[in-house]
Formats: sequence, structure tokens, C-alpha cells
Amino acid sequence: MIKQLFLFLFSCITLPAFSQDDSTKIPFVAYWSIGDSYDFKILKSQKTWSENEITKDDQHEYIANFTVIDSTKDSYTIVWKYDLDPNEFLEIPNEYKESFSKFNQIAVKYKTTETGVFVEILNWQEVSEVMNDLIDQIVLEVAGKDAEKRDELNSYFGPLKQLFLSKQGVEELVYKDIQLFHLAIGQEFDTKEPLIVEGFMPNMFGGDPIKATTKIEVEDVLLKEKFCSIKQETRIDSEGTKAMVLDLLKRMNLDVEEMEIIIETAVLEFVDSTEFNFFYDPCIPLLIETRREMIMNINGEDLKFLDKTVIELVEK
Repeated sequence: MIKQLFLFLFSCITLPAFSQDDSTKIPFVAYWSIGDSYDFKILKSQKTWSENEITKDDQHEYIANFTVIDSTKDSYTIVWKYDLDPNEFLEIPNEYKESFSKFNQIAVKYKTTETGVFVEILNWQEVSEVMNDLIDQIVLEVAGKDAEKRDELNSYFGPLKQLFLSKQGVEELVYKDIQLFHLAIGQEFDTKEPLIVEGFMPNMFGGDPIKATTKIEVEDVLLKEKFCSIKQETRIDSEGTKAMVLDLLKRMNLDVEEMEIIIETAVLEFVDSTEFNFFYDPCIPLLIETRREMIMNINGEDLKFLDKTVIELVEK
């Protein structure tokens, strides 16, 4: 149970937005027009190791479409269409997949500032209903008539369903790809000096924020092509993550006394690294690749998790 919770939190922690107040040379500012439309191939892979042996090696890819449907002097409205994979929340046996066909595609309508900074999801309540229906369907299909299994799954998904009831929860859990897409947009970057930030990452369950150290640096600039490559690396505080897991266990009404000892003696290392390759005019990514790595020793077992997402522009 503890390993699964660490892995769940590991996949849901939101990347910190970056900003820079010093003199800058490369602005990532949106120059979009109504009707602009781009397709992106999204590749996601997850690998896990136990005692240096691979125990999981999954990957899937899909196409997401980015379309500008409105533009004003101070905002853009975007529709992001993509395929929804229930396996992001629980591994679904093949025999149940037909039951989830109605969840295959989802359209997210959201707003940005005039520079392209993500502001808010506009249809979050509609998507909240879809996601809660998806969870209910997972419980129904997996548990069947087994009341004990149904209660176990409802307890497991309870905190997740609560998050889907709020706008912030929907944005943090469902739209990681969109947030990654917009992470660099609306910022300016110094081409000579790296930026190092000691800050905090939000705790999605409402507890204390988690300490994190982030380094951002420009790696390459091609002025003629209006192209720029930026690398960001974030190291996440392990003690704050342990505290978040304990808080989640309590919210799930589980007996935490024994688990608390295991968690407190666990060794954790979290590292996020992301590379952004952008055409900064009109501010569209050519490639974004993020790698999230967790190394963990829990109860004497050495574990490693690697979660990678690649967003790549599809040439038309």
C-alpha cells in the first residue's frame, strides 16, 4: 500500500512554475491567432525496478490537438482535445476496456493571459463529472458483486474523488500535459546566467507545502530561427513527501501506526528534469521532455521509479 501511495503522489506532484526578475533576453510570449491549430504526439512511459530488476515497463502514446478558439487583448481561449486513458488511475484488465469506451476522448476548454500563461479551466465541472463517473465505473467493473472489494476500492479512491470536486483538484490531476505545455510560456530567460530558486511545491491535499530547489538555464539559442532550448531541474524534499503520505493515510482512515515507522525510516530521492525546445515566436513547443525519477529504500527493499512524458510537435 505504501509503495503504491508514493508512486501515486510521485505522478501527481505539480511541476513548479518558473519566473525570473533579472535582466532577460529571450521572452516566451504567445503570438497566436483564432484558428491556430497544432497536433502534438504525447508519449508517456513508466518504468519500475526492484533490486535492480525491471518489474514494470509500460508506455503509451496519443495525439492531442491544441486549437485557439478566441483571442482578446488580454486573453486566449484554447481547446485541448486528447484521449483519456483510465490506466493512468488504475491498471485496467483488458477484458474491462470496452466498458470504458465512452471515456475515450475529452475536450478541455481553458483560458490563458495575453502572454500565454495558463489561467484556469473553463469547463472543469463538466470534466469533474466525467472523472468521477470514470472512477465509479472502475469500481463497478473491478469489484463486481464483491462488496468487500468494492468498499476497499471506494476507500482507496475516496481522497481522489474529493480532489475532483474542486477546480484546483481537477487542474492538478487531469491536466498535467497542459500545465507542462504552458510551463515556460509567458516567462523571460537570461541567456547567460542560470537561475536557482529555493521554494515550495503545493500540497494537493491541503497540508504543508513541500520544499524544492529548482535550477533553470538556457542551453541553446538560434536567433534567426527564433528557437530556444531551456533545461529545468528540480529536487524535491523527501521529508515533506513522507509527511504528505502519512496525512493521506490518515484521511483514508487506515491504521498508520505501523506504516508510520516504515515511512519515517524510508530513504527517498526525487528529481525532476525537463527540457523545453521552443519556437519562441509564435511560442509553440517543438519538443518538451520531462523525466521524474524516484529512488526509494523502504523496508530494506531498493526501488526505483522513472516517469517520462514527451510532447512533440507533429509536422503537417
